[in-house]
Amino acid sequence: MTRRYAPVRRGELKQPDCTAHIRASIDQAGGRHDERGWYATLVYSGCETRERAIEIKNGLYRAARRAKVSVATQVRPADDGTWLVEFTAINKVFGRAYVAATYGNDTHHWPYDPFHGRISGEETPG
Repeated sequence: MTRRYAPVRRGELKQPDCTAHIRASIDQAGGRHDERGWYATLVYSGCETRERAIEIKNGLYRAARRAKVSVATQVRPADDGTWLVEFTAINKVFGRAYVAATYGNDTHHWPYDPFHGRISGEETPG
């Protein structure tokens, strides 16, 4: 039987590792969030392609999960023809409250399943 996915060794982070960027969002706000739970908004710029910007966005989500915060991102084209990713770290309590208020308390209606670690409707690998 062949494997569909290459194994990830423990201790190795999938690249790109954006932990420093999530930490910078929190540090820029002085470690304190606003009344919505948001820390500082930062911009990752200079991505040559949209695909690279999406890789950065996914790296930010992985780093936020490890840092125990939520993150809001927006990928958009820059004026110079490159792509940028605007992101903000969000206190996890406020992030969950927003999702519950938007989609209800039943996690089956959420756009992701926090208990299974996969996007709704996505097949389980194997």
